[in-house]
Amino acid sequence: MPAFFLLVVIALCRVSALRDPVIDEFWTMLFTEPNRTWSAGFAMWSGDTGHPPAYYALMRALAGILPQSVLFGRLANLLPLGLFLALASAQRGREHRRFAFHFCLALLPGFFVVEYFAEQRAYFAALMVLASLVLVLRGDFVPVPSRRRTLGAALLACTLAALNYTQFLAGVAVLGGCVVAHCRGRRRQAALGTLLVLACGLLVMIACLRNGARFETVPSPYRIDMAGFGRDLAMVIALACLANPLLTIRTLRRPAHDGDGAGGFAFAMALGLLFAVLGYTLVNLATHVLIERHVIALGVLVAALLAALVQDRLGEKSYWPHALVVTALASLSVACLTVAGQRNFTQAVPHLVARQKACPQTRIFALDPSVLGPPPQSANARQRVAAIASGYAWTQAHRTLKLEPPGAPRTFPEECGGAVWMAHLHLAPDTDPRDILEKLGFRLAAWQAHSARLMAFPDTVIIAVPGRARSRELR
Repeated sequence: MPAFFLLVVIALCRVSALRDPVIDEFWTMLFTEPNRTWSAGFAMWSGDTGHPPAYYALMRALAGILPQSVLFGRLANLLPLGLFLALASAQRGREHRRFAFHFCLALLPGFFVVEYFAEQRAYFAALMVLASLVLVLRGDFVPVPSRRRTLGAALLACTLAALNYTQFLAGVAVLGGCVVAHCRGRRRQAALGTLLVLACGLLVMIACLRNGARFETVPSPYRIDMAGFGRDLAMVIALACLANPLLTIRTLRRPAHDGDGAGGFAFAMALGLLFAVLGYTLVNLATHVLIERHVIALGVLVAALLAALVQDRLGEKSYWPHALVVTALASLSVACLTVAGQRNFTQAVPHLVARQKACPQTRIFALDPSVLGPPPQSANARQRVAAIASGYAWTQAHRTLKLEPPGAPRTFPEECGGAVWMAHLHLAPDTDPRDILEKLGFRLAAWQAHSARLMAFPDTVIIAVPGRARSRELR
């Protein structure tokens, strides 16, 4: 395991250095600026009602120690990863160590583990805390549960509740599955301890929700129908199974027979996965706001179930552990290459850079989409404007792109033309770019207005105004 852990850490750090930023990372940096007082920070974190405050508090504490940058914010994910790896390495007993080994091989190469490690957001930390909780709960499936394990599980459950609401829902499902399994196995003390852990986590979640209710409520921009939700659910589970295909195939072919029968840990994980799927489905039926990243905790539950079901005889064949590690590293490599190549906030920048390189006088205006409507009134809307402005500043500092300063005359040179870049905006493909340019206050010649083109990217819009030579080509 140590060699595998080292390779995982190196790969994740490398992806963090290569991956393009996402808009929410600039939002996190805005919320956790080191010059912001803790009281002012807590007021902001509480107003962000979609997220508990613990992750913001952690990043604010680290902001006083580490440089504030996208890369260092991502590398802070080494802390929750280190917690999980330490717990996996500290497992005692042949069965617990074997489970931890298979659990790591099924979980760490997962696509969403790689993707969210390379983001300065709470999702990866919550994934690792949930995985750590699973490791601790596995230890309760012995004749005499430990009070120290119960206390550790309670601390992890409270931390998870203060990190992310939707992933704590998966933790509630896991704890519920364990309670049922303990009751069926007549382990009354373990069942009571697990119920205590569940109660502690729920109290922390209620406290976080009540605190957020005192501040501005942020309307959700999502409307996820059940068909789209079902596709996301199926994709998350499928990618979790593909994190280590060899382990998955072996598990499905010859599942292990748990020594505790229907009351064993595998039964508890199967129930937890079922409870989580049902819980997410009910939440989306009521709210229609659950998107892919809200259900990635299912990957942890799938990995735990596979690790619990895998045949014990795998450990008796000397080549199986090596084959499983090789498969895990292959899957990890695929996930790393995929994530490292993602273009997020700067998805339109290569086009802008190419235009400015071809004609250095090309003027690029980076504007916030809010300029198309009334001035932002809510605190959330003003924070969004600041986060996008931070993203523009980061892009100019890290890419060979010159952006026009605020207040620059809104005109384009005849020879080179220019472009308007608006990140985090969606427009219909048939939107007339001349209407947008007019709303933005641009003064254009008639031929420039006629040549303007709208370019829609997944989360970005560019309105390109070509130079005179290129305009003649378009006509």
